[in-house]
This record gives sequence, C-alpha cells and structure tokens, in this order.
Amino acid sequence: LGMNYAVISDSLIVGSQPQKPDDIDHLKNEENVAYILCLQQDKDIEYWGIDFEAVVTRCKELGIQHMRRP
Repeated sequence: LGMNYAVISDSLIVGSQPQKPDDIDHLKNEENVAYILCLQQDKDIEYWGIDFEAVVTRCKELGIQHMRRP
C-alpha cells in the first residue's frame, strides 16, 4: 500500500490516508504537517486494515490536530 501525497503549496498537502503511526512521523518530520483532515468512511478504514486509533494517538503525541469528516 503506502501513503501517497502531493504538495500543493507551502501550507497544503493532499493525499491518501496515513495508514500507520510511522506515516504520521514522516508527515511531521518531512513536511511539518500540523493538521490532518480525514475523509475516509468507516468501511474504508476497515477494508484497508488501518489501526485508526493508533494513527490518531500518534497525531496527539506529535501535536498534530486530526479531524475526521467522512
């Protein structure tokens, strides 16, 4: 799988859902992400086997605001 994204501007990145806590580390360390807006539905998260709570927890640990609007 893997996470894919494109840098649209200095303050906007658009891409696939982070799938694991390491993806959050990458976004913070490499792209200085401060906010994530997740548009995935529950069925998508389940289908891809994403540990959503682990992703959200890592966001909190790194000070990234995670919002979800499926």
